[in-house]
Amino acid sequence: MKYIGAKEYCTPRVGPDGKIITGLDENALYITRMEDGKAKKELQANIKKERESLERLLGVDLTPGSTYWNDYYIILDDEEVDLDFSNPLDRVRERFLIANGYVAPSFEDIENDERYHNTIFYIFREAEESTKSIEKTKLEDKAKASLYSLYEDNPAKLTIVAQYLLGHALNADVKSDVAYTKLRDYIETTDKNKKKINLASFIDAVSKSPEEMATKIILDKAIKRQIVKARGGIHRRGEVILGNTYAEALDYLLSVENSGELNSLNKEVEKIR
Repeated sequence: MKYIGAKEYCTPRVGPDGKIITGLDENALYITRMEDGKAKKELQANIKKERESLERLLGVDLTPGSTYWNDYYIILDDEEVDLDFSNPLDRVRERFLIANGYVAPSFEDIENDERYHNTIFYIFREAEESTKSIEKTKLEDKAKASLYSLYEDNPAKLTIVAQYLLGHALNADVKSDVAYTKLRDYIETTDKNKKKINLASFIDAVSKSPEEMATKIILDKAIKRQIVKARGGIHRRGEVILGNTYAEALDYLLSVENSGELNSLNKEVEKIR
């Protein structure tokens, strides 16, 4: 997106309300438009407190109409910039860069927050990133330990977990060795966007009861074999509407009062191979 050695001169942008964007304006348009009154007041109070604190430390006016911002700019290039958050000037820089969209609060925000999808810079907080890395490692270690434990001690549940998570990708009579391999690939995926989701899904599946997993497997088979039809999100079996979404249909079948419907559906599923 930028050639090596390029410099970006970050100057204050103007918001839809005609005021320049500082990151320290408690009355910025996006805040005044907040529908949650309590959250809005808390955010306004926090921003105002921080702005006034920085004004005292720096001896300047940081409101949007201040002449402080007239010639304000920050140069970003392909070199790392160290920000010391004990330095009030660096705190102003951080708020300014994020509010104006020049820098994302974190790498995850570039991927997950549409406001920063075109941002090429982000703030790397070493302590926070180290914590995130450790948490990811612990989550993966837990998943791998659970997988091996199932393979050694409860191969029957292992195959159910595999069918629960992978659905139609596995046959009903899948062997434990195949299930182990498929689940290992599932939790060790190289897709960064899927990795955390897959790890959490696996750990969640292991904690579920056999009844919960069996019900999902039955529903998946019923959908695959067109016994349950899903159109526009609505899941229907004949004249019976199981739910307006897949999740609602699953909850319907898990409900004790609908156990008759579940048993009937299971019998029909087993008839069609």
